[in-house]
Amino acid sequence: MIMPDDDLVCSKKHSYITGYTALYDVSEDAELATGVTLAANIRGVTYLFQLENTTDILKEENVPVLLGTLYEYQEEYYENEIDWIPIHSCRFPTKEELDWYNSLKSV
Repeated sequence: MIMPDDDLVCSKKHSYITGYTALYDVSEDAELATGVTLAANIRGVTYLFQLENTTDILKEENVPVLLGTLYEYQEEYYENEIDWIPIHSCRFPTKEELDWYNSLKSV
C-alpha cells in the first residue's frame, strides 16, 4: 500500500499521462492510503489533492477528495465543490508540484 509519506512523483515529461496506468506505473501498487497526494488534469487545469479514503485504483472509477485539500496548481485557495475525481484524470504530481503543494500552510 502506498502511504502519504512515500511522496511518489512522476517525471515532468510524463505528466500528461493520467489514469490507472500512470498511477500504477509509478507506484507498482494498486492500493493508495488515505492522505496520499495526487494531481488531476481537468479541462486543462492541474489540481492537487489528498485522498479521503484508502482506494484500490484497479477497482474504483473515482477517487474521493479529502475536504479542504483540493487546490488549483499555483493558486492559494482551495476548491470545496468537488468530492470525487475520476481516476482516468489522476496521476502522481511532479516534484515541483508536490513541493509547491507541501508548502501550503493549510495542507
